[in-house]
Parts: sequence; structure tokens; C-alpha cells
Amino acid sequence: MKVLGVGKMFFTKGDAALMLKYQTDLSLDDQGALHREVLAIWDVFRHDVEQAGLKGAIVSANERPVSHLFWSSNRSFNFVFERTEDGTWREAEGKAPPTPNTGG
Repeated sequence: MKVLGVGKMFFTKGDAALMLKYQTDLSLDDQGALHREVLAIWDVFRHDVEQAGLKGAIVSANERPVSHLFWSSNRSFNFVFERTEDGTWREAEGKAPPTPNTGG
């Protein structure tokens, strides 16, 4: 796993969340394998989120960039985790398609 970055995300509504962006070797189309990989990462990353005192976390899986002549692109998929009132964590529902990212 290659960590691309970790940072605090702030939202206009709700609490801040800690986000871990990483590069996966898996296809984002293989949701079962990707979900298993993210849960293994979450098992470790959860401790960092708890130490930061946050109630939300995002694990962002990013495919390897594909380079073109003047730009590159990749897709990412975010998994969101929320801390409930009783202190347990749950994965937020949502099955959005992978998001394409392009850069110049």
C-alpha cells in the first residue's frame, strides 16, 4: 500500500474527519476485494482517528494514474466511517461509482 496523504477534512455541516488517501493495486470495479482491503486498512487507521479525537474518517482508494501526453487521470473511491453515540464505528452507506480525477 502506498500512502498518498493523510489530512483533516472540514465540512460546512457536521464534524471534521481524518482522511487517508492511498494507492491500490486493485481495480475499483472489484468492489468486494477493494472493500476487504479498506477494512484491513481501517482496522489500523481507526486508532489514528481515535487519537485525533474525531468522529469521522474517510479511506480513499485511488487507482494508479494513467498518463497521457499532456495530462494524467485516475479513479478514486471513498469509504466513510462514522463514530456512533455509543462510541462504536460504522461504515456509512453509499454505493457511488468510482470518481474519475484528472490533472494537468
